[in-house]
Amino acid sequence: PMAERLTAIAIRESDHLNEIVTGFLDFARDPSKRREVFSLQDLLIEVENQIRQKFQHASKLRIRHSASRNAPCLILGDHMQLRQVFINICQNAVEAMNETGTLSITLNPGPAPSDQGRRRGPIEVRFDDEGPGIAPDKVARIFEPFYTEKEHGVGMGLAICMRVVTAHDGTIQVASRPGGGASIIVRLPAATGSMS
Repeated sequence: PMAERLTAIAIRESDHLNEIVTGFLDFARDPSKRREVFSLQDLLIEVENQIRQKFQHASKLRIRHSASRNAPCLILGDHMQLRQVFINICQNAVEAMNETGTLSITLNPGPAPSDQGRRRGPIEVRFDDEGPGIAPDKVARIFEPFYTEKEHGVGMGLAICMRVVTAHDGTIQVASRPGGGASIIVRLPAATGSMS
């Protein structure tokens, strides 16, 4: 029994170290290598399905996904990296709510192109949870490497999200919601030219 317990501890610590090293590598790796045009609507459906699958045991969890169907939400970027960013954000939100409550994912295509310029405004993806929210003094620190509120967290998740979004010429911000909970808003430039 003692040997089994020690083995379990060693495996757990090894997994934890692996998580830290993986976080470091993800943070250091250039996140702007692979670029393709793809639909944010389609990507968010994939993310929603994965989160539903991961938390299928959570009977009191609701995920609401709404998107404007009026405009295409095509972006140029790394599909896999942005998928991981959105999964990370959703997972954090669900864990903050203790798997109880509603996570709302809203896709807004942004303002239409003006007559002078052909560019559409940035596309906004908003994640609203019903968790405890984020204290004002912590909002500024939430994207710092190694900052975490989780007992077993490493604190690399949102720092990596920030790096990936920035490499896509986008922005990511967090705010507490007036009615409780937190909002994370990611804005990404729309794909330009005839593609958009």
